[in-house]
Amino acid sequence: GSIRNLLGASEAAVSTYDYRAFGLVITEIEGVECPYRFTAREREPGGLSHAHFYRNRYYMPGVGLFMSRDAMWADVHMGWGYVGNSPTYYTDPTGWRIVIPADQGTPFAARIIKAFQEVIGECGRVNAKPVFRGFGRNREITEWEIIMTDVSDDPECRCDPAVQAFQEALGASRSIFIENFDTTDNAKMSPLGRNALVKVNPNVSVCLPTWGDDGGWGDDLTVGLPVVLWHEAIGHGNEYIHGRPHDHPTDEWNYFPNRPVGLDPIIRIENQARWRLGIERRAPQYWFDVDYFHEKWGQQ
Repeated sequence: GSIRNLLGASEAAVSTYDYRAFGLVITEIEGVECPYRFTAREREPGGLSHAHFYRNRYYMPGVGLFMSRDAMWADVHMGWGYVGNSPTYYTDPTGWRIVIPADQGTPFAARIIKAFQEVIGECGRVNAKPVFRGFGRNREITEWEIIMTDVSDDPECRCDPAVQAFQEALGASRSIFIENFDTTDNAKMSPLGRNALVKVNPNVSVCLPTWGDDGGWGDDLTVGLPVVLWHEAIGHGNEYIHGRPHDHPTDEWNYFPNRPVGLDPIIRIENQARWRLGIERRAPQYWFDVDYFHEKWGQQ
């Protein structure tokens, strides 16, 4: 939360601040100087910008933009904005997190934590810490920030690609927000400025194809929240916030498993989680129909 009141020894306010949505100070009654302001970040003294230090970059609340582009964003025209221009709903105090807004409910947050834990297994302990706003009786939880503690030193854990991908998502310079998507039995990832918004039904149950012994389609397998959440958040979401290809290679990717042509990065990431869960890999991972692909796109 943002600093709104600084209390003295008698617990009376000695300094008071109020802000616009993007952090511009509109009321400042300061008896004692406080260096921490919007989202409790340090404000540089003096100057017209009054930039706030967000660990990786400086943020200018007067214009709602960072002073430098996100170095991990591939598009030079992107990566300057703050929380997808939605500061009344989302926050980005550290930029290092997977976040569940508190209004999604504690039971939903617990389901998300449990799903991630099922994939991580004994390689670490997945939990969440609250992000607060306000003071005293007005203090409230605004978000749950996913964290991983007790990380195993076992080489099989440290070198596991799924564990590495999860740690990368937790340590990224952008955020993945996770919300309840109970209006449909599925999930989706949508860009939110430089961040990612993942909506997922905690009761999701999807029937998906697996690999057969002959390298083609195998039997269909019904999967639940751990696989679907991993697919959307660590697959689409984490790839997006790192500026990497985050979509399936073609609209027809799920229908033509004839010959090896290219790698579907999202299915590869999903299959890393499936391996940790001990379930069959999803098809296709490397497969497209070469003739159809060439005919449609004219490639030789």
